[in-house]
Amino acid sequence: MKRAMFAILRRFHFCSRRICGPVAPQASRRPGRWIANPAGAICGLLVLILLLLILAGCGGGGATPEPGTTWELTVVRGEAEQRFTLADLQALPSTEIQYESKETGTVNTYKGVMLRVLLQQVGADLDRLAGVEVEAEDGYLARYGPELAASDDVVLVYEMDGGPLPAEMGVVRAIALGQERKMSVKFVSKITIRE
Repeated sequence: MKRAMFAILRRFHFCSRRICGPVAPQASRRPGRWIANPAGAICGLLVLILLLLILAGCGGGGATPEPGTTWELTVVRGEAEQRFTLADLQALPSTEIQYESKETGTVNTYKGVMLRVLLQQVGADLDRLAGVEVEAEDGYLARYGPELAASDDVVLVYEMDGGPLPAEMGVVRAIALGQERKMSVKFVSKITIRE
């Protein structure tokens, strides 16, 4: 981590000099005169602040909700709407799957609840299902046909390798085994049941 930080700082120094100009030109470095180019110094300081903000946002923790906030999954069935917290999902019967995600590039063990179990929990009739839409927080949508939605192949995962999902996957992710990657949805926030 320290080596990576030093490499970033070296690159910052090089880039800030190219973008902002030198803080003090070689010819004018004298005792008592630290900044010969105030605009360059301000620009360099702004670039450093931006770099620190970016690094602060790159925390390595999982995607557990922030204290004081709660993640909720909204399940819509006809006119009825039901909300589930992470604890509610974890209380349902769980399953473990092996899946190679493009984020990690390796096969990981995921734990979660099968979509069909959640559908049954809200009273959906799997034999009369017309389809299910799984929506992400940003509005991305995957539509599952009735056969896929009622199968064991769609899992709403909330753990990876024994811990919470990485932040770049959200609190809950829908994984559709054997399907194109676009059918797997990160940052799941809403499920709409079509009957």
